Amino acid sequence: MNSEHAITVLVVEDDSVDMQSVERALDGSAMAFRIKQTKTLSLAVKCLREASFDVVLLDLGLPDGQGLSNLAAIQEADPKAPVVILSGLVDDNIALEAVKAGAQDYLSKAELSTESAVKAISYSIERKLTETRLREGVSELKHAAQVDPLTGLLNRRAFLQHLQRIQQRRVSDSYAVSCAMLDIDFFKHVNDTYGHPAGDEALRSVASLLLHESRAGDLVCRFGGEEFCVVLVDTDERAAFGWADRVRSSLQNRVIRTERQDLQLTASLGVAQASSELKLLEGLIDQADQALLASKQSGRNRVTAFSSLRDEQTAQQVIDGESLDNPKMTLADLSFPPIRCLLLSDEIADAANELLDQRMQALPVVDDAGRFVGVVTEKELLQAIPGDGAWCGTVEEIVERTAMAFPSDGTVDLVREFMTRTQTAQVVVVEDRRPLGVLHRADLLRLQQQTSNAVPEQLLL
Repeated sequence: MNSEHAITVLVVEDDSVDMQSVERALDGSAMAFRIKQTKTLSLAVKCLREASFDVVLLDLGLPDGQGLSNLAAIQEADPKAPVVILSGLVDDNIALEAVKAGAQDYLSKAELSTESAVKAISYSIERKLTETRLREGVSELKHAAQVDPLTGLLNRRAFLQHLQRIQQRRVSDSYAVSCAMLDIDFFKHVNDTYGHPAGDEALRSVASLLLHESRAGDLVCRFGGEEFCVVLVDTDERAAFGWADRVRSSLQNRVIRTERQDLQLTASLGVAQASSELKLLEGLIDQADQALLASKQSGRNRVTAFSSLRDEQTAQQVIDGESLDNPKMTLADLSFPPIRCLLLSDEIADAANELLDQRMQALPVVDDAGRFVGVVTEKELLQAIPGDGAWCGTVEEIVERTAMAFPSDGTVDLVREFMTRTQTAQVVVVEDRRPLGVLHRADLLRLQQQTSNAVPEQLLL
């Protein structure tokens, strides 16, 4: 074989007699080998960091290293190098342990021959190559399962999985986490007017902008359609608002090149910060989504902070904003059946029975003065089930305090759009901070049927 195509072998062996045995075995082959010897583990590690070898023949007993720890050091120095273990001990257990630890094969010095050496080296190189290809294939499959193919961002499923990691760190380190939701304004018009290739280019441009503006620890996701979600770590709502407004301004001034025509887009954004009462970060996404809805209702191409929606005056400005061209039916115009509210002091078991008796997915929770403080849903009840299946504790321990109630003078259209966007089945209506009733999706369907034969498809989901 031409020496240019010789197999490069690093032999890590301190015994000169054993080294001669290895050389004789390889010299007797029709294959060409280029051999380099090192007598210590430290020199072997140095060689592997400076050059690559097709295979490593490794002695387990060296002056500066013993046993399988030698293998670990070689693997750390060059994870891609196939390793064949050399040992003077005829012990199948050692061979098994070496292979389990990542060696490709095992050779006994007492039984070393040209045939056994060439076979072990050839097999090890092929096995390592196959193993590497399999790992790369699995890595590519994992990547494809987590990434949106159009934008290269995390898809929604992977995003929610990564969110759990941030949730754990938030609990342990007590640091600020905020969320920004972005929706491209009038994106359907882009697809309808310029075609889907132009729409795809617009989505990729927005994704690129979000990646450029985010940091290494942030999560950037294509949440669905023309909607994006970004979780900003170590960021409070004020900083998140400033970040979102920079993104909004940058997008407004960005020219997107497409085959048919250059485009300029705007976007609406909503931001929210996880409060201490928020148990799960999925609720943070809902809050940012509510703020996004307010941005769209109040004229688009703007940023709204969720905290502003908690202020009644600001919330009223959103409801009665210029985007509502005509007077709308308000929630006060509807009639609500009597509703049983839970108290913070109620037992969780009693709350579960009440939820089942009223056949509802959620019930409002009030304080001793009858003021709305949050809701308890089926989800909180299920999460409160201990290992023995018996509920214990009070409603105060599981209440979702970040739930947003709608004031009775709010518009029905605002609630309808909120339910459509978030797939929420029911919302609480309050008057003077006291629950007035619960508005169900079915109530909106009946109202829609009374005024029109067309029922929004999203409400049927």
